[in-house]
Amino acid sequence: MGVGALHCPSCGAAVESAEARNCPYCGAALARVQCGKCFAAMFEGSKYCPHCGALGAQRRLMDVDRLACPRCKTAEHAPLMEPAELGGIHLDECAQCGGVWIDQGTFERIMNSAEAQSHALNMLGVMRGATEPKVRYLRCPLCNEMMVRRNYAGRSGVIVDFCINHGLWFDVGELRSVVEFIRSGGLDDAARAAAEQAVSDAERRKSTEFWFGKDGDENRFSLVGPTPLRLLEAALWAMKK
Repeated sequence: MGVGALHCPSCGAAVESAEARNCPYCGAALARVQCGKCFAAMFEGSKYCPHCGALGAQRRLMDVDRLACPRCKTAEHAPLMEPAELGGIHLDECAQCGGVWIDQGTFERIMNSAEAQSHALNMLGVMRGATEPKVRYLRCPLCNEMMVRRNYAGRSGVIVDFCINHGLWFDVGELRSVVEFIRSGGLDDAARAAAEQAVSDAERRKSTEFWFGKDGDENRFSLVGPTPLRLLEAALWAMKK
């Protein structure tokens, strides 16, 4: 097999052009993709890139609509992101700013699967020493609605932009930081902290209701302090102990 020669991933027959949609020998459907290393054309399912020899599992998709980068998009210029896929993990990465867009389903798989986390890390480009971008709200690349900014998991320190209907945007290095946060047990720590906070809030509400009464209680005295009735109840309770 010559370097750069295209072959059907099903039967191995030679294929003259990357534009072919079916194998001339076995008739198998051929989907054209792009090598994730050298960006040359190859067929989906190929074990190795025929041009550079890189594993064919990591690839850049050529037959899907490309999205404009929400970070770099301006009224005059809208650079398109490069779609890529590895192990069922699909993302769009901007070659200009290094930011990454992923849909909600993909991000859920990354949160719940160690294998998906590894695929995501393998796909991300090397950080290019980019500085922290200027803080501004971005628009979703699909619906153009303004996205919401939140500290992921409330404690990761990574401020993520997300569209509730379509997906999440990570500036350069942020997705890697989130994946590493998940792999280090950050989500479990966040869940425990949230549970402890819920218990603390419930106890505080219970104490407040005891001293000041529930909403609608005519004896409630919320501005200055507990009513005489509350003080009497507290004294009787203390005497019984």
